[in-house]
Order: sequence, then structure tokens, then C-alpha cells
Amino acid sequence: MRKEMKLRTISYLHIGNGVNWKSNFYVYERKKVFFFEFEDIVKVFRKYGKPTNAFVNLFVNYISRGTHGSGLGEFFKNQGLNVDLENDSSFKLPALEELGNVKEGAVREIAEFCGGKFVYIPGSSLKGVVRTALLYEYWKKRKGDFERIIKDLRADFKKGKDGFINRADEKISEPFSKEIMSFINFSDSERKPVESVCAVALVKPPPFIPQIVVRPEVEFKFDVKVDEERLEIALKSGKINEEKANIIRNWKKCLYEFSQKLISATSNMYPQFKYFLSSIEKKNTEQSPVINLGKGKGFISNTLWIVLGTKEDDFKYFQDIFRGILRRRGFPPITKRYIDGEIKGEFAQKIQMPMGWCKVIDS
Repeated sequence: MRKEMKLRTISYLHIGNGVNWKSNFYVYERKKVFFFEFEDIVKVFRKYGKPTNAFVNLFVNYISRGTHGSGLGEFFKNQGLNVDLENDSSFKLPALEELGNVKEGAVREIAEFCGGKFVYIPGSSLKGVVRTALLYEYWKKRKGDFERIIKDLRADFKKGKDGFINRADEKISEPFSKEIMSFINFSDSERKPVESVCAVALVKPPPFIPQIVVRPEVEFKFDVKVDEERLEIALKSGKINEEKANIIRNWKKCLYEFSQKLISATSNMYPQFKYFLSSIEKKNTEQSPVINLGKGKGFISNTLWIVLGTKEDDFKYFQDIFRGILRRRGFPPITKRYIDGEIKGEFAQKIQMPMGWCKVIDS
């Protein structure tokens, strides 16, 4: 049965698609970022009476030098183009914070959210987090087996770091393989205009790459389907057992329990987020659970080691392993990346707001 649901952002959300806006394609001015797609830059040349082919060649030569120049604004200025940024740009977003102090005084690139001018939440991102929640439900009843896997993985790591993370994820994820996860599917969410729901923010700690983020209190519709017909056939044929089938059917309850544990574990790891996370915890219910989404939230194995609370020495050991392997990615990623946010109202205050918290709501 297919069911329409909503995802409401509680904190700032970023889901990267691997595309970054280089400084050759945007202008940062007056705490706004004005983005220009290539065709809109060509329109600027035409609008201000410049020979199009000559200026296109000039611009192509300019961007071929990389992002070591002063950016698109300086290019416009050097060519005598008094560009109307508000009306000539492809789209514009407010900057939540001052961006000028990034990377020795100049923003080099801004990480895009999925979708360009229109943003959406990929169904694969939703399914990935739900899969982790289902695995948590499965492994929490088998802590002895889980710890034996960790012991084996410790021995495995001594053989070499190459491919270790993939081997760990594969081992931990085996009970809910892609085949079994095919019984539950999440659609991509509806698309929304980037200008109506997004902003540009500095994501901390370093490296400080500004990111296009969806603001809190934005809702996206999406569909979820548990394929009961296929599930029943698989049960009768023995391809899936009753326990796993019930875990899939009760995915919202599993997500609720997993998020509760994740909130608790994160609060213990990062006390500076306790105030904000306590408000998230109050929003988390079995019928309407919260979910932590976004790029770089952590590998399945790393997340489950944290929430399952295995032996202290195992936890520290694997933290050290992942820190060493993922140093360039800003380890540990789980909710440690944050934006300096502000709570308004009677208890107004500035806080460090961990990213990616949303609420799942029945439509």
C-alpha cells in the first residue's frame, strides 16, 4: 500500500549531490549570494551590448584558470559590466552568516543541495536512514552476535585499511540486504523552488565550505510503500522470516526507537547540543518519528557502534580507526556538523544547531 507522507525540517538540512558552485559562477554581496548559470551569464553580455562570442571566449578563458581569481563579481567589474544582481542572476539566496572570512578571506565554492533551482529530498536518502533504523532493531536483540562481529572486524582491520569501511558496512548490513529492503520503497520528495526554502550557511567545524541548506519548518511531501503482496509471497517461500517482515512493516516504530537512541548517544558525545536535542526528543513519537538526514551523517557500521553501546574499548578503538581513515572528511560526522542558529521567542538565544533533523508526518 502506498501512503503519502510529509517531511518537516526541524534544523537546517543539507543533502549534497556532489556539485559545488565555483566562485566563477556566483557573486557574494550584502550578505546575499547571487548565482549565475552559464546561459544567464551569456544573457548578461547581450543585455549590456557586449559582443557575445568574444565575451563568451573571454569568460571561458577566465574560468579555465580555475577559482584562483577574485570571482565573478570582479570579472563583471573588470569588463565594465554594471550588472543588476537582483534581476540578472539565475537565483539568489540569503547568507545566514558572514562568508567573507572563509578560506583566507574568499569563498571559493558553495556546496549545492540536490536539484539546482529546485530542491528535493531523494528517496534513497530516506531509505538509507530507515535501513539503519531497521538494522538497529535487529541487532539490539543480538548484542552478543554484534560484539563477535566487532571482534572479527578488529582482526580484519589489522590486515589493512584498504576497503575496511566497505567491509564493515557489508558485514553489519547483511541482515537487511538490498533484496530484503526492496519490500519497502520511498519516493523522491516533491520539488520546491530553491529561493523559497533555502539559504547559504557556513557549516562547522572545518573545513568551512558554505552550503546551500533548507531552512527549518519546511515541508516536503513524499510517498512510502510497503509491498505487502510481495512480502507475503516471500514469507511463504522462506526468502524472508516473520521477524524481518514485521520489522519492515513497523518501520516508523523502529525509526522512533533508533532516533531516541541516536539523540541520547549524540547528547553524550557532544554536550553543547543537549539543549537543542532535548527539544528534538520531545518531538519524537511512534506515530510521527524524527529522522536525521543529510550528507556525511556517517557510515552504517559507525552509527550502529555508537547507538548499540558496545564495550567501551571497542567503541574507542573503532572511533580511532574511523578518525584515521576519514580525517579529511571531518570525522566524526554524526550531527557534529552544525550551524550557528537562533531560537526566537520568549527564550531567544543563539545556539549551535546540529544539522539534518526532520520530522516524519502522516499527510
